[in-house]
Amino acid sequence: MTSDAIKRRAHTLGECEMATTVRRLPAGVILVAVTGDVDLASLDEFRSALDQAAKHHPERLQVDLSAVTFCASGAVDAVVSLRHVTNLTVIGATAPTRRLFVLAGAEDLLD
Repeated sequence: MTSDAIKRRAHTLGECEMATTVRRLPAGVILVAVTGDVDLASLDEFRSALDQAAKHHPERLQVDLSAVTFCASGAVDAVVSLRHVTNLTVIGATAPTRRLFVLAGAEDLLD
């Protein structure tokens, strides 16, 4: 099974870094894998990666947050804003990140 990378981006500000990789997977799935800190400084890049993935009209959009070391509430808003666009699932969220989704009333997006 092969995957097709659509776009990779990295954002660095001081010691904080965030990177996203958008990949096309089989069965109409697009995966947005995120690493590092999703904070105020990197939020625009994160939103851009999500928007890029949604433009491909996937059957399912998966957002992999397993390698996220810090997640601001704005990142949850960015994910939730795509809820009406596509079938969306958040995978690999750590306990603090899962809590943000629960507090936002978006626990149904968590895998």
